[in-house]
Formats: sequence, structure tokens, C-alpha cells
Amino acid sequence: MPPKKEKKEQVTGDQASSLVLEYLRQQNRPYSAIEISANLHNAVTKPTATKILKELDERGEIEGRASGKQVVYHIIQVRPLVPNLEITDDLIIIGLKDPKDLASPEELKVMDMETEAVKQEIGGLKAELRALHSTLNTLKAAPTTASLRETVALLEAEIQNFQVQLEPLRSSAVKPVPVEEKAAISNEHTRLQKILKGRKNQFKEFWDTICDGCIDVNPSDLWAGSDLA
Repeated sequence: MPPKKEKKEQVTGDQASSLVLEYLRQQNRPYSAIEISANLHNAVTKPTATKILKELDERGEIEGRASGKQVVYHIIQVRPLVPNLEITDDLIIIGLKDPKDLASPEELKVMDMETEAVKQEIGGLKAELRALHSTLNTLKAAPTTASLRETVALLEAEIQNFQVQLEPLRSSAVKPVPVEEKAAISNEHTRLQKILKGRKNQFKEFWDTICDGCIDVNPSDLWAGSDLA
């Protein structure tokens, strides 16, 4: 029979709390209560790990955040402080200061100006990027060289077809009608149309007068018996 795995002794209380906190510091990455309990080989049970992590979070020693349906915890990342040596006329003050506090007001002003210049440059680059995207979209929408060549080939074939159709007309004795003659014919046609319309109206009035005088005769029979039909 295979040897039984030796069970790791479980710890509780402050010892368990110290073990969990030290594990998070060593790993320096987020873990859930289930993962910590498993990675510590159940030296700290899941319920105990859950309670310890919640207490450490409430005391501000670690920080928890939701990740899906569970909560993961990690060590709070503190910005490192750098030692600063400040020399005055009277004494030397040694302390710990934020790196930002090391800059003089003039230097801070210069940094603010540089930051603003960078922001403006970024704004200009974004506008340029939008313009380039617009140009790219226009180029994508334009016909390609291959499609233009295909269109040119189709148009050339169409022109050739028209030339074949026009060749008999060009070689025949029929001459094209001049523009002036076409205009004169059109005007004459319009004049004759007006005359025809007037004469139709006159004939209608004449025929209506005849029909009114022939009471006992049907107009259709009268028309059929006349030489006008």
C-alpha cells in the first residue's frame, strides 16, 4: 500500500493570521481564501482563511477586491519614500519625503508646462490620427487599379461596338440633316399641327349644327351615309 500523506498541522488565531499575511507578502500577488488555504496545504482552513483575510482587510493591512464570484486579497502597495537631506543655515533636517516634494516651485512650474505641452501634442496627434483614418477609409472606398482596368476594357469594347454600328451610316450616301433644317422642319410641323387642330374644331362645330337639324336621324347613321366616313 502507498504511504499515507502526512497531514500538515493546522494553525489558528494569531499564528494563522501571521502565516496568511506573510504568505501574501512573499507572493506579492492577489489570492482568494480558497487558494491560500490550498497553497498552505490546509494549514489554515478555508473558513479560517476567509475570516482572517476579512479582518486584515478591515484593519487596512491588506486590500480586497471582487473578482467574479469571489474576493481576492493582496498586500497594499506603498509608494517608496526616499531619504532627503535638507541643509539650512542653522541645522540639518533629515527626513523621509515624497519624490514630488523634492522639486522646487520653479521646477514644478516647468513640469506643469511640460505636461501641458505634452497634452497639446497628444491632442494634435489624435486629430492627425482621425484625419489619417478618414483618408484611409476614402482610399478603401475608391476603386482599385484592377477594377479600373476592367472598367476601361468594358468601355473600350462598347466604343468599338458603336464604331461598328456607325460605319455603315458614315459610308452611305445619306447625309445628315443640318441643324438649321431640322429646326425649320420642326417649326413647320408645329404650324401645321395648329392648323389641323383649328380645322378639327371648325368641322366639329359644323357637324354638330347638322346633327341638331336632323332630329329624326341618328348621327351615327348620318355619318355612315355621308361621303366623309
